[in-house]
Amino acid sequence: MVSKFCHGLMLVLIFLPHVLRAEDVAKMGKPFVSKWGGYSGGGQNTNDSWRSQTFPLVSGYGARPSDEILSLVTVDWLPVERDPLGNRCKVSGHLQFSDRGVTKNIDWFQGVAVYLAKQPDQELDWSKGIEQNSASYETAFTVDRSGTFEVWFDLREMQSDRHVEQAYQIGLAPGRHEETELPNQFGFKQSQRAKTELGDKITWSSRTAVIPSTVKTIKIPAAPEISRELELINRVNPWFFHFSIHQQYQSTGVDLIQAVNAVRRLGKEKGLATLEEFLKLLGGEHYFGDRHNTVVWIIQLAFEPDPLKEQILFPEVRDSLNRRDSEESKSWPLDPIELSDDLPFKLTGFIAGGKMALNNSKAHLVWAHENGVIRDGLLIPSSDPLTTAHAILSSPKFKRLSELKQREVADWIPGQAMSMVPDLVEQFRKSNPRKIGEAIDYQAEWAALLEFAKQFDITWDQWSEKFIVRPKSD
Repeated sequence: MVSKFCHGLMLVLIFLPHVLRAEDVAKMGKPFVSKWGGYSGGGQNTNDSWRSQTFPLVSGYGARPSDEILSLVTVDWLPVERDPLGNRCKVSGHLQFSDRGVTKNIDWFQGVAVYLAKQPDQELDWSKGIEQNSASYETAFTVDRSGTFEVWFDLREMQSDRHVEQAYQIGLAPGRHEETELPNQFGFKQSQRAKTELGDKITWSSRTAVIPSTVKTIKIPAAPEISRELELINRVNPWFFHFSIHQQYQSTGVDLIQAVNAVRRLGKEKGLATLEEFLKLLGGEHYFGDRHNTVVWIIQLAFEPDPLKEQILFPEVRDSLNRRDSEESKSWPLDPIELSDDLPFKLTGFIAGGKMALNNSKAHLVWAHENGVIRDGLLIPSSDPLTTAHAILSSPKFKRLSELKQREVADWIPGQAMSMVPDLVEQFRKSNPRKIGEAIDYQAEWAALLEFAKQFDITWDQWSEKFIVRPKSD
């Protein structure tokens, strides 16, 4: 019989870092960086952000130079690449320096912050770092003695046209390196020897001045051509998830309706093949956030159980409002989605990302192939989002939820309704401007918006598959 202690010991051994000896590094013939260690990120406001990471073992690199040499580093920028869906771009290059008139790649371990302007054809002053309303930054470190580095930027957080090549200012700032005591990863009582071991800590800051010689203009190519259906599916990602303030990165219930209708028009086999192609283009489990869950939402709205077969329910997903075996679940058959008046709302904000989200998607695809049929017709909203959202929050089934769940749903539904009629919300904001520093009463604001909306006709345009907002005629 295996003791509990042995189980715990095996778990620790699984997750302990693999530390190479010097002779192992020599045999490999390339540098080695142990990434085990602390990572942190933060900042006081949007114009002052920092990140740091500790590396316990860095072997096989050259000796670090003086700060004077570091200030003279240049970059051999490589051509920019976009991912297959065109959402992100890879920026990479080699760090170089001049050694007695000869340009060489650096051979020491170096952290870098890459700055990228958010608007094309813009000249910015980065001598004191960046303002994050006008530029993005991503961090990395050199991966070998050729001074090679790479970072990925999300182009949906920038002003960009995915269909054309555009030019953006770019530059590089150095990370600050310092020796630091290694973290006690598992909370064990450290030995005296462990306390004296030091790691290489890199700190990156958006307020670090750019190295002037690295600033240039790069070309970001147009996104790869994909089908209209894939474009619509791609817009759904991520659905009511990301905390970005950039509207082009956020998706709405309208985006989901358009994607679901595109899949319904394709029929079962072509629709599923398109969803599978979308997952393939995402590139596995490593795409940021819960984008894989898009397949889950679309299948639940585009497919239903085959009436000629055993009625097998949709596979469970982790971010559901109710347990599958609870009485409450009968009132919310598409949980975590509520479809009312052909308008979809997400009920909960829990995030299932990475491999978990990918597994959810694969399970739904298997279910749709074996047990699903495409739903008849298209989603055609019969009411406006504000009226529908208010009806959900006033419904008997909502009031039967626990107080905690009611608060959770009430926190999510109004914002989703507002995102589907941005023109109306913009007019409301102009008529009801917020005072700087004023605390926001969201319930009062929601009530005021519902009252304001009574002045307008909000109708679904089936041709454009969007809501049209017009003042009511007298």
